[in-house]
This record gives sequence, structure tokens and C-alpha cells, in this order.
Amino acid sequence: MRRYQRLLILSIILVALAWQYLPVFFVTSQAWLRYFQSSNLSTLPTSINTSKVYTIRPKQWLQFAIPEGSQKLRIITNAHIDHTPSTSPAAEWQYALHYQTLRKDGSIIEDSVYYHNAHLTAYKGEKGNIFYGNYYADSSFIPLDGRLTLLGMQSLKETAFLRLSLETDNADIIETAVRVYAPAKVADHKLGKLWFRMSQVQKDYLVNASVYPSTLLSETEKINFLKNQWTPVGPLGIEGKNYRSQTLYILKDIELGRLDELIIPSGLQADNEHPVVIPIPEKGGKLSLQLKAIDSTTVTTELPIDLHWYGRAAKEQWQDHAVWKKDSDNLSYTVKGGWLEISPSSRVIINAFLENESGEKIDISPKPLATKTYFSADPVDFNLFHFKQQHAAIRIDIRQILAKGENPQQTEVDYQWLNQQSKIIAGGKLAALEQPSRYDQLSGVTEPMSVSDPKSYYLHIPANVTRLRLKSTKRNVLVNVYNQPFGFTKTHRIPEDIYVDNDREDWQLSWFPLKAINDKELSQRQSIQWINGQYRPPTDTSALLAADYLWQDYVPQANVEARYILINYVASELREEALPSIYCQMPVGHEFSANIKAYGGLRSVSPEFIYLRSNKGEFDFKLFIDQQKKIAGNSIGLQGNIHAPEIPAGHHQISLNSNGGGRWFMNYNAQCSGGRYIKRRVFALPSPVVSASQKNANNAELIFMVNHQHLQDEILSARFYSPNNALERSQITVKIEPVTQNAAMPAVLNNWTYTNRLYDIRPMQDTPMPILYTQGQTMKTTEFFVIPFNSDLPGGDYRIHIALKNGPSGYIALSQVKAGLYEQRRFFRETNVAAQ
Repeated sequence: MRRYQRLLILSIILVALAWQYLPVFFVTSQAWLRYFQSSNLSTLPTSINTSKVYTIRPKQWLQFAIPEGSQKLRIITNAHIDHTPSTSPAAEWQYALHYQTLRKDGSIIEDSVYYHNAHLTAYKGEKGNIFYGNYYADSSFIPLDGRLTLLGMQSLKETAFLRLSLETDNADIIETAVRVYAPAKVADHKLGKLWFRMSQVQKDYLVNASVYPSTLLSETEKINFLKNQWTPVGPLGIEGKNYRSQTLYILKDIELGRLDELIIPSGLQADNEHPVVIPIPEKGGKLSLQLKAIDSTTVTTELPIDLHWYGRAAKEQWQDHAVWKKDSDNLSYTVKGGWLEISPSSRVIINAFLENESGEKIDISPKPLATKTYFSADPVDFNLFHFKQQHAAIRIDIRQILAKGENPQQTEVDYQWLNQQSKIIAGGKLAALEQPSRYDQLSGVTEPMSVSDPKSYYLHIPANVTRLRLKSTKRNVLVNVYNQPFGFTKTHRIPEDIYVDNDREDWQLSWFPLKAINDKELSQRQSIQWINGQYRPPTDTSALLAADYLWQDYVPQANVEARYILINYVASELREEALPSIYCQMPVGHEFSANIKAYGGLRSVSPEFIYLRSNKGEFDFKLFIDQQKKIAGNSIGLQGNIHAPEIPAGHHQISLNSNGGGRWFMNYNAQCSGGRYIKRRVFALPSPVVSASQKNANNAELIFMVNHQHLQDEILSARFYSPNNALERSQITVKIEPVTQNAAMPAVLNNWTYTNRLYDIRPMQDTPMPILYTQGQTMKTTEFFVIPFNSDLPGGDYRIHIALKNGPSGYIALSQVKAGLYEQRRFFRETNVAAQ
């Protein structure tokens, strides 16, 4: 009887307990059922781990008591979003963990922020349904992938408490879950027995980072694993009042494919806002373009594409609008060396193939140009080095990340100069550009965000400054810093450096990137962002293309050997001010129409006629203008010239008769139907002279005087003409120096001029060019190079020293082209044409 009474009492207790916890069981069961019904998780070939987490909302602090003697702490956070993301599963969310370490009395030891870029790992089931790697059974929030913060406590030995808070500007992030772990303290005398008391599941979990299973570990390896365990640390306070806890479920051993493991085909990603630029090697050839979708499939719909090719000269370019159609062949073009910009109407992958001489197609799609930048919300410090206490040349690039659809805002970066005692010597502000870049993109970021083009600043930093610090009040500002060796000489290889050779990697750097002093800390805080850049096409100068520019030739200071040469005129337009130097090949033996134009308001001109012959013998000639004989006579030689009497500007009928053969040319003719040539004066560049007494090279040089306009970016154009038999490269040095010592340069400049340059020129085998007035001499090779005069140089007069360092000698022509319209003064003599 007593036995039945006990069973009755036990039954009553069980019923009471069941009745009390029935609502909890019902709610939990319904949640799990709803989850399984919606996600069909039971069909996944996986197992599940659980972990207790504590949630933190922005501006809320959670405090943990740290076990005494802890050498380090592990903090794992999972940010929460409240809706299924509409972007790619590889999208990125940014947030920050604000942490403080406290002493027992509550005073703060360290106060810092650790930045995270979080992703959401997703899996695709057999039926196409989507699963996430982390989830809650009783919450609609979606936890992002965990992010680890590892705190070294060796320098924070007084730490008794840890405080954590969430900071984020992303409206999608509601809160974050946090887990804190401290090293487990296991007594040495227990290590020998502890392994045998653990279950096989515990052992496998403990050694999951090992390449060997638990059964194959040595005794030493087992002890090492037991010594390096982590134990969870809970927050202080009362649950429900001071903190909230949840159970996080983590899928593991998943055999399904991850959505972010989509293999993007090799090539260049392009869309209507971010074109790609394909560098074409110097020789050019037949170019084929291949387009693919992001998922490696071929494009199946019609895709409009805009193409723009740029050559070496400003006039060398063309544009084309093409349409890629389904099942069509690759787009093919025959191109010369230069750059091809491709702008598709939607996002695709582009590969470019160039057919070589043997018919083989070579992929010339360039690799992205990677640039490392730092978020400047935290101070970014750089060490500066000074050669023999000279000023350091520093370049600072500033960018900002721009969210699509939002109006760009003006952003600035504060810079500070510090000395060895960390005392601030000087400082200021630097602004960033506000427009998104067409050619640079954020690496590893798939959110709809772009980055601005870099705004470069150049600094001359005095020797007493040993550190540069950059900081911004905004999180979206990126910085990186470069330096340049003192007395640096910029080297150019002509014409190789004008093109991009995909097989050559030995680029000549001019600025060398500096690594931040606190690079490691910035990396731990996710404060490093890589930028994927690409080559930029040349910038059009509309004034030059419209023939609105001022041309000026320069003459050396000293008396040097000079020659006149006649070369092809390749420009398409005939500028009036250039007509005295442009010669049109004229027919011999019959009449032709000519439009004589006088430049600068003159009403009459005296044309010059140049002849080039292959026979040295004597010959006769007669010149008729409007059926009137103006000149009659004879001459001799392979070359020569004849000046006609002045004739009024306007249309005339001209006839030249000669029994000497050869080619004849005349200037001032704006109605040219034959070949056009330009007469140019060039100056001899002497070879290096070796002193017999000192046995060293004394470089003879040409010195030109140039006036530079204040705050203007100007370009000088130089042409080098070498003899017909030149086979070796010529090395020419250029040095720019002010005539008078200018005032001290500003601390911050918007541009930079290399005052020491070396041009390594390869001889080009061109059509022989006659050297006028030399009876048959010719030149065959020519190359041009530019000498920039940028706005960082103060306005005033400068000397340009041009010298031959090595290689064959030749002739130099130096000129300047200024785009736009300029006021000009000219003095001329006007004759009484009517009286003639």
C-alpha cells in the first residue's frame, strides 16, 4: 500500500511540473516546428553546435569580470540584421566593438574601438532553398558570421573588468551578440587524468584544428591542447535586467555549396559606371573581345557596348558603338598600340586577346593595380626619414568611400607634423574629392558603394619632423602615404614607357608607399582597405583638338650649330599662324589653284619655294602667278630655295615649269592638295667631351630659357633627331633650375615637378628627312618626349639644361604648346601692294 502511495505522489509532482513548464515547451516546440517547416533543415546533411551569447544594442554597455592573471581574451561577435538581405550573400556590413578595460576601482586602463567587416555565409539546398550558417530558434533576427577580437592582456595586468558596447552607422544592424572567453586554468597535476575523463566528442571538439585525429596525437600534443583551452565568461548583473542571453545555433559539417563560393571567371569586371581600360602593346595587332556573365555563362541578350581607342598622339583616337548579340563571334578590331576603353551597358566579365605574328591569341587582360589604404578614423602614423638632414618629399593620397544614391559630402583629413619628442610642430587640413571614380573600385566589397579618385598632396617636410599623423572625424575616409628619395631622377624609356607591355614587370616607380607605424593595430581593427585600380586613358584636351593653342619654339642661350629639316606634317588642320612653316608639295608643269593666306592681319606675303632633286646639274625654272611671269632663271644643286615677290592674300592660279625634275614645295598655301611638310629648326646636341687632364666626362649641354606662369600646369615638348646610322639608345638628361632663387615653397602642394629627368631613347627607323641647305644630307630617326612644368613650381624664369649622357648624338627641338586662346603681340611691316 505504501508503495502505491509513493507512486501516486510522484505522479502528482510530475503532472504539476509538466503543467508549469508546458507553455515554455509549447512555445519552443512551435518555434522549432516553424523553423523546420520554413527551412526544411531536417533534410540537410549536417550537425548543429550551440553557444550561449549575450546581446548588446548601440549605446548599451555590458560588463564582464575577468579572471585574475588572464594573459589574453577572445571576444566573438555576431551582428544581427532583422531582414533577409536583398544584396548578394557576399555583401559586407561594417560595425565596431567599443571596449574598455577597467581596474578594480573602476578607472579606465584602455579605451579603444575594434572595427569589423561582417559577411553572411549562405548555403543552397537541393531544392534551391537558402540556409544561413548561424540562426536562432526563437528570434527573427539573422546573425551575421562571427568576428573575432583578440586582446593581449600582458600590458594590462591590472585589468579586472571588461566593458563592451556596439557602434555602427549601418541601419541594417540592430544589435550584436557577444561571447567572451578567457584561457582555462588547468592544474598541471590534473593534466594526466583529464584526457581520459573526456568523452570522445569532447576530444574531437578540442583537437578540431589539428590535422590528425585525437587517437593519433602524442602525449605532448594532448597536454598542449589541454593547456590551451578557453572557458566562457558571463556578464555581470541580473539576466533580464542587466543583460539578455540567447542560444545561437551553428551549422557544421555542411556538404552543400556555399553561395559565396561562386567562381567568377577570370577577366575584368565592367559596367556602365566602371569601364575597363585595355593597354595595347606597342606593335598592336588584331584584338578580340570576349564577354561573359558573372556566373561564367555567356551573355544571352543583346548588350550595347561603347569603345574608345586612344593612341600616342592626341589626334590618334576613334570611338565605336557595338552591340554584343547572342551566339555572335567575339568583337574584333585591328588596333595600334595605345589604350582601349570599354563601357558595357550592364555588368559583365571582359577578356581581351591579341593575335601575334604566328596567329596565336594571347590574353592581354591586365591585372588590377592594388593599392593599400588606411581608414583614418583612428590616427594613422608614418615614420619619416631625412637624407643628410634634407627636406623629405612626401605624397599623401586621400579618398572617401561613397554610398550610391547619397549626395557626396565635403570631407577633410587633419595632418600633423611631430618631432622625436612627439610634440606637434605644424598641422592643417586636406580635402578629399567628392566624385566617384570611374576606374578605381573597392576590393572585397560587394555592397553598392564606390570610392572617389585619389586627391594627391605633396609636402616638403623639414628635417626636425620625424613623424606624420593623419586623422579624420569620418569613418569613410581612406589615406595612404608615399615618399621619394632625395635628389631622385625620374627615368623614362622612350617609346616603351608610353605603352604598357603586359610581359614586363620592372616598372620605374617614382613614389614609394610607406607602411604605417601602427599597421598591425589597424589591421586588427579592420582599418585597412585595398583599392583595385587600373590604367587610365589619356585626357583629351579639347582646345588642342580644336586647334586653339599657342605654339612657341625655344632657342638655346649660346651659339650652337643649327639645321633646318623638312618633316611630314601629320595634323589634320591648317592653322593660319603655322602656314609660314608648312610647305605644300606642288605639281610641276601645269597650273593649280592656291589660297594664299597672310597671318596676323598682313595683306601680302612672299612665298618660299623649296626644291629637292636627285641631280646636281644645272636647270631652268619659270614661275607664273595668275598667268603673269614672276620669276625666271636657272639654278644648280640637289637642294635650294627661291623667294617669290610679295603677292596679295587670296586665291591665285600658280604654275611652275622646270626642266630639272625633283619635288617642289611652297608655303602660305591653305588649299593644299598634295603632301604637307613642316620646316623645323633643330639644334645640335654635342657628344660628351672627355678632358685629357682630368679624364672625366664634361657633358656639353644645351641651355634654354623658359618663363613659367604662376599656378599653371605647362608642358614642354622636345624632339630628338639622331643620324641615319644610329643603332644604340641615347640617354639624355634634363635639369630644371630657377634663374633666381625663389621664396620658400609652401608646405603643401597640389602637384609635383621632377626637376631631374633621364630619357632613355630608342632610335626609330623613320623615312629619311632632308636637312635643308646641305646638298643631300638627311636624318632618319626621331622621337619626342615631354618635360612637364607643373603648378608647384613658382612662376618665373627657369633654365633647362639638356645634355647627352650616353649613346649617339643628334639634334634637339624644344617647343611649348599652350591650350586655349592667348593675347599675342606682333610687329610687322606692311608694303603698298597697290603701288607695285
